[in-house]
Amino acid sequence: MARATSSLLLLLSVMYLAVKSKSATNFIEDSCSVTPYPALCVLTLSFYAAMIQQSPFILAETALSVGLVESQSTKAFMSEVTKFRGLKPREFDAIENCIDDLGDSIDSLSKSVQEMKQMGDAIAKEQEFQSHTSATS
Repeated sequence: MARATSSLLLLLSVMYLAVKSKSATNFIEDSCSVTPYPALCVLTLSFYAAMIQQSPFILAETALSVGLVESQSTKAFMSEVTKFRGLKPREFDAIENCIDDLGDSIDSLSKSVQEMKQMGDAIAKEQEFQSHTSATS
């Protein structure tokens, strides 16, 4: 009997997680539908569905963080491209311009990630204050 109960609880847990993950994926799909590249958005953020769940704040924070990491990776790759032999001056200048633009994007994304973290901290403090206030009333 205990074994059957354990199996049933395990099955229910798996089903709950599957439904929750599906609703998180739907939330991500709906959110990504308004972006310029919805398929890329969904592909990228679906990996984080369990963490995002249905939180617009976590979705935005995750998107910024992923964008930052990918921009840093692209900048590093482009820096390696400048070392290719046989680049024409015009090609080299275009790559350098791309690297500069990526650097600007990285700076902006870094600031945005920091601001989102500060906002998250402020929201958490406010929620803690609200719960403490309602508990003492």
